[in-house]
Amino acid sequence: MKKIRIFLSGENGLLGSAVLSRLDKSKCQIIPLNCDITDQKALSKLSEWLSDIDVIIHAAAITDVKLCEENQKLAYSVNVLGTRNMRMLAEKLSSKLVYISTASVFLGENGDYKESDFPYPKSYYDLTKYLGEQIVSEYEKSIIIRTNIIGVHNKKSYNPNFFEWVLQSAQSNRDMTLYNDVFINPLSCQTLADLVLKIIASKKNIRVIHLGSRDRLSKAAIAKLIISKVKGYNGTVKLASVDAGGTQRPKNMWLNVNYADKILGMNMPSISNEIDRIFEELNK
Repeated sequence: MKKIRIFLSGENGLLGSAVLSRLDKSKCQIIPLNCDITDQKALSKLSEWLSDIDVIIHAAAITDVKLCEENQKLAYSVNVLGTRNMRMLAEKLSSKLVYISTASVFLGENGDYKESDFPYPKSYYDLTKYLGEQIVSEYEKSIIIRTNIIGVHNKKSYNPNFFEWVLQSAQSNRDMTLYNDVFINPLSCQTLADLVLKIIASKKNIRVIHLGSRDRLSKAAIAKLIISKVKGYNGTVKLASVDAGGTQRPKNMWLNVNYADKILGMNMPSISNEIDRIFEELNK
């Protein structure tokens, strides 16, 4: 049986590293991207020796919202032009292209966003991801996955994500200020990696799909679930609005996952189950 050959950008990121660790090597072969996605000439040369690539998973991106605001040129170069280069590579190789986007392409006023709802990006990071979606959607063999992801990097992250920050703060008994007006329905990096691989193996015609947990919680409530797993925490937890942070961010970033349930033939897990799964991985 021929192995599925997968070309992966962002292999050191939260999702990319999870895909690498969860891959069934008897069925798939991963080829990590070892060049700068903003370098079109390097990617073009790469395509000359690559062959029989079935799927490109494009997970590389600058996701730090504050950094994207402060260095818009860099954010545009990586998240927009880099995505354009990856689409051009997919076209050259005639490969399926899976683009990892974000729930925050939406305005974030109401939540429960369906695949058919029109995006309205609020921050510059959101805008770059939406522009990336527009570029990818021009390619007929593309799939756009919108999601929220939580988890811990396999390697030390110098810019800890939300989950890592809460966990490290709890382990160090540091006081925390948590946003109680931002609602999400995230998936663990492990579950998301499994679903991405399931989508790749699927023969169904998927162009845009929302992946998330079946319930939604505020970031403060999710943080409290993480803190409950850390014994002996006695720091102070304060609740606040995300508006106090300065950068404009959407507040209702939860996605409707009915289409995913139907087309993947499953029920999405709960947030509590996802947090349990992350800690199970950490304790291995």
